[in-house]
Amino acid sequence: MKKVRRTVVAGLLSAAMMVSMAACGTEFDAAEYVKTCLELRTSGETTESTKTEGRTEEQATADYESSLNEIMAELAVFDLSEELSDGYRQMLKDLYSKVKYEVKDAKKMDDGDGYMVTVEIQDVTYIFDGLCDAVKDAFDGQETGQLSEQERYELAFRLLLDQMNERLAKVSYKDTRTLEIEVTSENSEYGISEKGYSMLEDVLQETSEQLLSVVTEVSTIAGDIGFDAAAYVDACLDLLTKGEIAAYTKVADCTEEQATAVYDGNIESMVDMMDGMGLSDELLDGYRQFYKDLYSKAKYEVTDAKKMDDKDDYVVMVEIWPMTGIFNGLTDELATAFTEQATVDMTMDSSMNLMYQLMLDKLNERLANVGYKDAQTLEIEVVGGNNTYEITAEGYALIDDALLDVEN
Repeated sequence: MKKVRRTVVAGLLSAAMMVSMAACGTEFDAAEYVKTCLELRTSGETTESTKTEGRTEEQATADYESSLNEIMAELAVFDLSEELSDGYRQMLKDLYSKVKYEVKDAKKMDDGDGYMVTVEIQDVTYIFDGLCDAVKDAFDGQETGQLSEQERYELAFRLLLDQMNERLAKVSYKDTRTLEIEVTSENSEYGISEKGYSMLEDVLQETSEQLLSVVTEVSTIAGDIGFDAAAYVDACLDLLTKGEIAAYTKVADCTEEQATAVYDGNIESMVDMMDGMGLSDELLDGYRQFYKDLYSKAKYEVTDAKKMDDKDDYVVMVEIWPMTGIFNGLTDELATAFTEQATVDMTMDSSMNLMYQLMLDKLNERLANVGYKDAQTLEIEVVGGNNTYEITAEGYALIDDALLDVEN
């Protein structure tokens, strides 16, 4: 914040120089001088400033505008639209114009040519109370899932601007502070002392620092994309059915090797169910490939996700078109084919290998002509927190049952 302080001080110094008066031949009005400095700094009032010798209204206005530029520079990094930037500049003017002050009196110092000016200042309050939470609540209530990063920043800062303007219309004030501002003379020109500027600047700076703190918080709100439950479920389905790992590594924050292990583990769990049947390794490899080919034909669409009202979990809507034609009538066909090829002298292992080979052949034939039933709409719960989430076991069971029509 020190950079902001220097800018504000520079603005005040510039304002002071605009209205400094030569002591020679004119009685110096210290109270009016300090009032003019404050009017320029808080409201951009240039009328009194332009009465100073060699000072134009354009120069006075430029000095006033420069006092706003530091905060505008902080906002510039977010590349906001011209319309929104103009809105912030106007809001800043309105904000500082709400600073309430009164120059009470000025007394000449006993030990020199300076003055002590009494100023009562009231800071605005309420403006920043709960402001970040209000912006976050408003932002969370928007549909932001499909927005780009820049669009998120634009939305968040527009919501902040709306909140600021609403609050400025209801502004209230803190307790009055009484400041004793020293005005000194050097080379026949008067100016507020460094200590006096520091006292005035500290009052105004609190408003600047509070606003910049809010800007930082809002940028965090906009930049935090958060958990996308719909994208998470979609990535999980892509991995488990098609072995696609790119999206999953992002939503699950894992490596490609870990994602591949999840996919292979799911396929392997189905092959393991055939363990103990005496099937050959070659036949097991055939089923391993069949399962991969089968689930790669899965048809689904993630349509929506909603956060639960009472906890940090989500319900994700998924439409699944169950695959059909794979098992329909398979038992009868398999029984006929096995009866035709089996011999009485076959061992148990030979019989099992023959039957499962025949079944694999028929499954692969049917896979080439797979069909789909009408879509089923599932509500899949995704639970967790702190951006670590998972589909519930019940959710996976619903998905597994819906992907494939296993009726014979």
